Parts: sequence; structure tokens; C-alpha cells
Amino acid sequence: ESRPEPFSVVIDGPNVAYSRQNFEGGCFSYHQIELVRQKLLAQGQHALVMLPWKYLQPVIPNHARFQPTAQTQAAFSKHEVTAEEQAIIDQWAAEEALSVSPLGANDDWYWMMASVAGDGLVAVVSNDLMRDHRLALLEPRPFLRWKS
Repeated sequence: ESRPEPFSVVIDGPNVAYSRQNFEGGCFSYHQIELVRQKLLAQGQHALVMLPWKYLQPVIPNHARFQPTAQTQAAFSKHEVTAEEQAIIDQWAAEEALSVSPLGANDDWYWMMASVAGDGLVAVVSNDLMRDHRLALLEPRPFLRWKS
């Protein structure tokens, strides 16, 4: 049995998906994640997309920071996954390029662990400043060294 190629980059899926989506109609973007993944593949990288379980459901939450009016709140709070978006997810799964954190788990811990669990240096694509994780770690200096 062949093993999948080790990944060289971990993509923080929600962070990439919500980047620049703070406008009316902005939402979680599977296409945006796939664009980043394709760019990395073109550079010879093997990318792993990390997603929380909730983003693999038929209807997903929309946490874009756009502030809808009271009348449009319901329309912007959920997003129904399209067939095209589902095909992207299915492709990631078929290529063993998808890792899913369990329901209720903080997905950030999973991509942080994936970045240090491999044999070599693994990069992370995210603009998460990790302010909420720094205090949870016992030794802040090694964390700050890893983060840079």
C-alpha cells in the first residue's frame, strides 16, 4: 500500500476562506482555499487543507464580519454549500489533501500540531495572529519562536 506524499504546507482553511470576505454577500469561500492550494501545488508544494467538521456539512455557518441589517441577518448567517463547492471538498478528500478537526474542537490546535508533527519543516498559510493561543501555552518564548 502506498502512503500519501508528506505535506509541506498546512492551510488554515477557515482563515483563508474568510480572508477579504467582509462585504455584503461575503462568506466562507472554498474557492479561495482552492486558489491558494493550486498556487502552492504549482510551486511544487504538497498542501494539506485543515477544516473544522462544521464546514463539511450541507449548510455551514457564515462568520464573515460584514454586519447585516436586522432584515437581512438570517440570509447572511448560514450558507448552503453548492454542488461546485462540494466538488472541491470531494477533490481534496480524494487527493488526501484534507484533514478535519472534530465537532467542538478548536481547529487551530490541529493545524499548529500538523506544522510540527511531520519529518521536515512544514509551513502554515494563515493570517491568524494566534493571540488567543499564546496565553494557553506554558512556555511563551518557544511558541513565539515557532510562530515567527
